[in-house]
Amino acid sequence: MSTIRSRNSAIYGLFDNLLRGAAFGLAVLKRIHEARRSRAITQLLLTHDDRMLNDIGVSRSDVEQALSVRWDVDPATMLAEIRRRRMQAERQGLIQWRVH
Repeated sequence: MSTIRSRNSAIYGLFDNLLRGAAFGLAVLKRIHEARRSRAITQLLLTHDDRMLNDIGVSRSDVEQALSVRWDVDPATMLAEIRRRRMQAERQGLIQWRVH
């Protein structure tokens, strides 16, 4: 009786580990897919002229910097952080960035 329980427990443990591994693998694949999609969309910003980029609060070099992150990092998140930091510095009077 205890041998059967022990075997069932081992099988359930193995199955549980397989499910956890599959879930982790799917999460990694999802993250990579989202980063690639975001990279393609962020890349499209480079097709806009500098005036239009200025209107949305980023520069061409900001976009290029965001696209230079590792392949598995979301460049749109990086671009948003770059923009947020610039706006914060501008509000504090540390820089004057926008051309009005």
